[in-house]
Amino acid sequence: MKDLRFALRQLLKNPCFTAVAVLTLALGIGANTAIFSAVNALILRPLPYKDPGRLAQVFWQNEKTREQSFWVSPPDFVDLRNQSTAFEEIAGWRPWDFVDRQDEEPVRLKGAAISTNLFAMLGMQPFLGRTFLPEEAQATNSPVVILSHGFWQRRFGADPGIVGQAVRFSDKTYLVVGVTAPDFKFPTEPTLQLEPDFFIPLTWFSDGRDSRNALSVHVLARLKPGIGLGQAQAEASTIALRLAKQYPASNTDRGMRVMPLHDSLVGPARPALLILFGAVSFVLFIACANVASLLLARAASRGREIAVRSALGASRFRLLRQFLTESLLLCVLGAVAGLLLAGWVLKLVISILPQNFPRIVEIHVDPWVLGFTAAIALLAGLVLGTVPALRDPGSGAYWSSRRLRWRWCYWWAPVCWSKATGL
Repeated sequence: MKDLRFALRQLLKNPCFTAVAVLTLALGIGANTAIFSAVNALILRPLPYKDPGRLAQVFWQNEKTREQSFWVSPPDFVDLRNQSTAFEEIAGWRPWDFVDRQDEEPVRLKGAAISTNLFAMLGMQPFLGRTFLPEEAQATNSPVVILSHGFWQRRFGADPGIVGQAVRFSDKTYLVVGVTAPDFKFPTEPTLQLEPDFFIPLTWFSDGRDSRNALSVHVLARLKPGIGLGQAQAEASTIALRLAKQYPASNTDRGMRVMPLHDSLVGPARPALLILFGAVSFVLFIACANVASLLLARAASRGREIAVRSALGASRFRLLRQFLTESLLLCVLGAVAGLLLAGWVLKLVISILPQNFPRIVEIHVDPWVLGFTAAIALLAGLVLGTVPALRDPGSGAYWSSRRLRWRWCYWWAPVCWSKATGL
């Protein structure tokens, strides 16, 4: 505590130095925190579903042109579900819009028509009521609907008695059978980023709109235990070849591809985010080097003070502890300012990114991000506190040997970078 109070007094005695050092660290830590928030949300964090590692997406690909579509035709979806043995479950969904009249004003609602087994496959437990029953996909006289948690709160005032009530959308009456959980995120295709307000059972059209040429169903599947992605891909390719022979008019050169659901939702954002994270990490390194230079210059001006403390009996470890305390306090202030800056940067980044950016709603500062910020602040504090503490108060030379001069940052940094990158 004495070291902490002394460090605080030293920083307050030099407000210009403190402000410049804190601002420099805040820029480096804030940029890293903001980008790590995106990396954590999109790449590191597993999908919020039951056993997400076995979830996959099946999509269509032209074998000649390599053109891809995340949609398949309804007949192909039915054939895949009937003929596949590598998947434990296969489910599909398609967008479905309603018009809701609120205060006599028509409001467009975005929803999804889903297979009755989709919620069970994802492991979604409803907040109220139940999920769909298999026979409800064939029912036409008494259609049912499941409301999203957000829409239930906005439209119906979070009425706990909504289950069992009849609601009217698009001049049709639906029976509410459930409400989704508050934290449920629907696994929408990246270019849509659809967050449905409601869900109804998936049914097929009999007027030709569900032909093999109509790519209108998004297919999700769960691999059986012990079945790898390669086995599932081989089976999907075999089924696609079989369908191409049976239906040459529509399925010629049409193949099926199986992709992990996590990769599908992240999309092309992974390499861009990793490159950006590497860039801001280099910015943090530059910020630490600049602050280290400031601390070295400040340590040189404090040579008289250090010499007096050493003459009074302060050991090298005691002086090192004091420098570490000052640098850690400086980095804590920089981390706090960096978190405030990161929140602003995240809002700016989210406003700039297109609305269909993969999983954009999940990018935020969470405990993992706070832990990352604390870790880099601690590491920066240890590095910055060690450098100025290497000075010998008597001669001005560095302790141990002349090889430990502060010029190590001009020699060791390129060597470490060369060893790490192989360049």
